[in-house]
Amino acid sequence: MTSNIIDVDFPRYGAVRCAEIGVTFPQLFRVTSYEWDLSADGSELVATDRPAPICYTLGRPKVWKLHANPTFTPISAPDPTVDRGWLIVRHHRTEGQAQGYLRQLGTKRM
Repeated sequence: MTSNIIDVDFPRYGAVRCAEIGVTFPQLFRVTSYEWDLSADGSELVATDRPAPICYTLGRPKVWKLHANPTFTPISAPDPTVDRGWLIVRHHRTEGQAQGYLRQLGTKRM
């Protein structure tokens, strides 16, 4: 499981607003891309024509090194015909609370 803590600066513009806690969550992006492979001489990474597993991100990073030639598509909800797996977004009032949640989650065995 990969966990990221994202500081939500205000004002925040996004697709989902939770009025009860006064938070607008950042835009969710589906990232489609291609796998990397070594060049023939093994000196560098080159993009292949093999699709990489779909990833998700909250925001559009300036640098994306995970897979080659990424396309960031803004989505408002997962599409059951394309998306697989889990995506969990939680809100904590402080980074310390978020860190505590992740530490506790790490002690649980699934």
